[in-house]
Amino acid sequence: MTIVGFAFFLRETIEPRQARIDYLGAALFSVAVVSLLVVLTETEAGLSTLAAVGFLCLVSGGLFLWQERRAAEPIISIDLWARRLVATSNAASLLTGMALIG
Repeated sequence: MTIVGFAFFLRETIEPRQARIDYLGAALFSVAVVSLLVVLTETEAGLSTLAAVGFLCLVSGGLFLWQERRAAEPIISIDLWARRLVATSNAASLLTGMALIG
């Protein structure tokens, strides 16, 4: 039934265009996430190593946010996070994931 409704009422126009990939943003995001995972999971490393990797996480995360604000086509739109519904939904998803994994 839904497919029939889509066929009759959904009208979309698709404009092909060339997308610009934000490689710097992707690299900074990857470094930030990997370093955060290392800090959270590595138990045998020394305190100085974890502090250095934690500092790397903070710096790369900050640079990622800076890059996303100035990129023409960002990976993650920072303005989207200003919407209350989006921020609340993401926070609820984070807490649900933590509860399920924990």
